[in-house]
Amino acid sequence: MAARSPVSSVKDFLQVLEQSGLATPELLAKLRQRPDTQGDARTVARELVQAGTLTRWQAGQLLHGFYNLSIGKYRLLDQLESGPWGRAYLAEHVPMGRRHVLRVLSREWAGQPQRVQQFLDAARRASRLDHPHLCHVYDVSQEQDRPYVVLEHVEGRSLWQRVKKDGPLAPAEAVAVAAQIADGLAHAHERGMFHPALDPSQVVGDAAGVVKVIGLDDVRTPAEELGPSAAGGTSSERPADVSASSEVAGGSGASGGAPSPEASRPLWSMQSPQRRGGPTTASPRPRWRPGAGSGGGRHSGSPGQRKVP
Repeated sequence: MAARSPVSSVKDFLQVLEQSGLATPELLAKLRQRPDTQGDARTVARELVQAGTLTRWQAGQLLHGFYNLSIGKYRLLDQLESGPWGRAYLAEHVPMGRRHVLRVLSREWAGQPQRVQQFLDAARRASRLDHPHLCHVYDVSQEQDRPYVVLEHVEGRSLWQRVKKDGPLAPAEAVAVAAQIADGLAHAHERGMFHPALDPSQVVGDAAGVVKVIGLDDVRTPAEELGPSAAGGTSSERPADVSASSEVAGGSGASGGAPSPEASRPLWSMQSPQRRGGPTTASPRPRWRPGAGSGGGRHSGSPGQRKVP
């Protein structure tokens, strides 16, 4: 579907901002009193990002005319990943102010009953898993005939990120990480489920030092197989595959086509459910050090390259 027209003037940007519901009436009234309503929309967008009113991703969406940045009770904050299956978003549950990850099925997949059933069945199975070293699935819902899954979210780094930046783990820590992974997977295996694509990007250390296996909203039973791939879709009002530009951020980020596998985040590697608790074994083990060498940070990373839908 064709992209919406980019927003250029402050006046047009404020109109899109009002449609999004991301600004209060008081703020909108104040912004409309600006003397530069025919000025560059990017100036206002940058100011709102700096003030914390918008995220960089939200600003980038609004500048491209996409204003429907909510799904159900969730306000979308950032796009974490996209693929043939659909998109994953960092989102905030508005009534409770809690952050989650939403995995939304693409329009094309949502139009295929077999894929929808696979998507829902996997999420429902995963919701029955309850272990401190496995991510948790909280809910399954639907928005405009498009199913989505609500996952936990955590601030932290994947094992893939950790090793790429800091080098191999010390032997004692590597053993501790492997043991916690094994604890979690054993819990799933005992219930007849297995992880479909376990690799270092699917292992995350949270701020408390607890290692968690993510990506379990797609757990499989031994008898299941995946169907052929299909391409995802987008609407003219739903968020496009657009990341905030360097113009909004005030930096020198790249722009152009869709992120390549090397430049973008591996599937689910930069977002993860959050869970309380620690290792299930009684013996003390070295803890994961999420901030070692980098000071930690959200493992959804910085926005990727910009793509105009």
